[in-house]
Amino acid sequence: MMNNANETMVFNDVLIHTARTWERIRVGREYQEMPYDNIESCDCIVAVAGEIFESELIQKFVKSNARERRGFWERETKEGFSDDYIENLAHDKICNGYL
Repeated sequence: MMNNANETMVFNDVLIHTARTWERIRVGREYQEMPYDNIESCDCIVAVAGEIFESELIQKFVKSNARERRGFWERETKEGFSDDYIENLAHDKICNGYL
């Protein structure tokens, strides 16, 4: 079992959930448009994912050992799952910083 979480894998997970959230927001908007074009949107998505990855809770997860990671999201968040936690945080960051 891994001692610490692989940072690249965790960042990739955060990036994917951030991109999914961005797309759900885009599809729900009038004319299905965001205030940034497709190329600029990629930069925004990466920036939001970077903020989330650097957050205290994600870094705590990254630095935890395998035993500490068992049940981590249930103990540490109201959502109980990493994807829900990340997508809720991404939604807030996108709506408050990019719309």
